[in-house]
Order: sequence, then structure tokens, then C-alpha cells
Amino acid sequence: MRGLINGREVGAIDFGHKEITLTKNGKPGERFDILFECYAGHGRRNEGGGPLPYGSQTVPEPGPTQLVVTPSSYGIWREEVFQLLIDYMTLFNARAVLDQNSLRVAEIDRGLMDASYVIDVELPEAEMLETVKAAGRG
Repeated sequence: MRGLINGREVGAIDFGHKEITLTKNGKPGERFDILFECYAGHGRRNEGGGPLPYGSQTVPEPGPTQLVVTPSSYGIWREEVFQLLIDYMTLFNARAVLDQNSLRVAEIDRGLMDASYVIDVELPEAEMLETVKAAGRG
């Protein structure tokens, strides 16, 4: 399935690609023209079946439903949140391989706990992002 956003080709959705980026810097109220060119299919796909005897049907007649478009979703990328997650996961994974009785592990645990006290994901988005920034500075 090929995707076009505002007339610009942005890639395809296929077995190896599940997402398409609308924009890297969205603005409130911004609108997008989204077009997907989709192939409805021809029924069951026989790939790699090898040679078939004479008279065998290589592509059987399709049933009543060939392919179904499933519900779509969207996500909003927040770089600050991603960077904090990377920092958090780095420390969390490091502590897992260090001596559990070491001062370093105790300091990592304290830092992770302190960050969890600062971040409030239940606040409205702008305020929540401020807590993420504050946790990253802490």
C-alpha cells in the first residue's frame, strides 16, 4: 500500500513497514490530505508453491471478502519523552548487570525513583511535558 501525504509520496505500508510519518513538526490545526493506493488482492496468495500438475488452479477464485481494511490509529511523537525513556532504560538495564549490593546500583535506583516522583503523566499535555523536562534536568 503506497501512501501520499499532501501529494508527496511518503513510503509504503507492507510486511516490513507498519507506519507512515505525516510530519516531523506538526502544528495545531494543521490539515493533511492523505491518500493510500491499495491493492484489493485476488484472493488467496500462493507464493512459493512450486510447479503444479497440469489442470491445477494456481490462483483459486476469491471468496466473498478478499481483503479487509482494519482500523487505523495515529500517534504523536514527543522527542523529550523518547529521550527520557532512553535515559531511563539505559540506567534500568545497567543496574540489572551490576552488583546489586553496590553503591552505584543504589544511586541508580534513587535517581529512577526521584524521576518517577517528578513525572506526572496524568496532567494536561503541556504541563506533563514540563514535568518530563524537569525530570530530565534533575
